[in-house]
Amino acid sequence: MIRVSKQTEKWGIRVLGVVCVALVASLGWKLLRNSNSKVSAAQSAVAKPGKAGKAKKDDLERFNPRLNLALLKQIESQPLPKTARNPFEYPPPPA
Repeated sequence: MIRVSKQTEKWGIRVLGVVCVALVASLGWKLLRNSNSKVSAAQSAVAKPGKAGKAKKDDLERFNPRLNLALLKQIESQPLPKTARNPFEYPPPPA
């Protein structure tokens, strides 16, 4: 095992502390920047009230303009497929 002097150990701890603070600051900056750009993009995609010819959008469509509510309702109205197996029982292993 390599012995390191106390002064070298203190400098190493300081350098690692500075690196950790820089990484946390960088992560915070990226998260803040991405959240602001998503909010501004969503706000610009929202239909402005009072525009002629635009129907009032549903709440979900307002936050995600690519959401197709008619297709979602069509899929939800379809019955679930019937399954013959129990998902909580495993089949016997192959011989």
